[in-house]
Order: sequence, then C-alpha cells, then structure tokens
Amino acid sequence: MLLFSKKKSPDEMLRAGLINEVLPAGEGFLDAVLDRVKAGLDLAGDPSVKLKALRMFKGMLKDQAWRDAMVAQNRSEQEMGRKRARDGDMVKNLNHYRAQMPQKKK
Repeated sequence: MLLFSKKKSPDEMLRAGLINEVLPAGEGFLDAVLDRVKAGLDLAGDPSVKLKALRMFKGMLKDQAWRDAMVAQNRSEQEMGRKRARDGDMVKNLNHYRAQMPQKKK
C-alpha cells in the first residue's frame, strides 16, 4: 500500500492502526474472507431486523429533501430509458452489434 507516496508493508499498516488484520495469501485467503463475512453477518443481528435497521440508519444520514431529489432523478432516468425503448434505439443497437459479430460457418 502507498501512504504519502511511501510504500508501507501490511505489518506497518497494522501497527499504525490503519487496518484491522492481515489475511493469509494464497489458498487460505478466500476461506479467511468468507469467515469474516459470515461473522459480520452474524453480528448484524436477526435477519428479520437487518433491513429495517439499515433503512433506519440510512434515513438518519440523508434528509427527506435529498431522498425526494433521488426519487425524482430515478424517475427521470426511467422515463429516458422508456423513451429510448419507444424510439427503437435498443433494437437499432442490437441490430448494429449483431451485424458486427462474426458469422457462423455452415
């Protein structure tokens, strides 16, 4: 890792408190990652409460005006996509890409 244009080893980063743990390289890496993900999910609480809690915390981070603006932006983007579909742009692109593909020999 680079920090202030200087290369730092994993042990240096750990001692500095910039990372929590150094995982093993090689074959054990994926298993170590999966173990930590499972442990994190277990700590997150009862599955029936997780989504409710996530929505609550996200709601505390962004106010109603921000959420309303995001909903309006999403609707605008959806309408642009529907307009492109009505205008036939997607079919035109599909036909264009199909013409570019190599033809199978019979």
